[in-house]
Amino acid sequence: MEAFQYQTDAVNFMIRESLEDPYGRSFLFLIYLEEGAAFRGKFLSPYLKPSEWVPFDSFQEFQESADHLIRQTLKRDAREEAVRCCRQWIAEGLPMQPDYVLCCTKTADGDWTGRYIRKSESQIYCFDGKSQLEKRLNDHKKWWG
Repeated sequence: MEAFQYQTDAVNFMIRESLEDPYGRSFLFLIYLEEGAAFRGKFLSPYLKPSEWVPFDSFQEFQESADHLIRQTLKRDAREEAVRCCRQWIAEGLPMQPDYVLCCTKTADGDWTGRYIRKSESQIYCFDGKSQLEKRLNDHKKWWG
């Protein structure tokens, strides 16, 4: 595991890592959860406008919105837009500290694999599949939320 300072180093690392994917198959999501909610909140992605929020009320809804965005992105080449957005985030900072920074790829069977960072931690976690990600995010939420 790599150690980082969350607010600056880790978030910037994950943002840069998503941009360095030469095939454009890595997708970045900054997840902001509502206080006290099971798994409800909103997310940002560089494949949207820099400050365009997507709300969700459950992990299932988050996953469906993220999958929809991934499908839309794969239909068009939005790499330059994502690079511009991420550069803006790195230069100007994020609107607030995300609870999770998720960098994932979509597998051939439509599932996800990737890495994520949890708020106030200094390590990067790996996951293999949406069900494993959901379990881990919900377990973390119980632990600190």
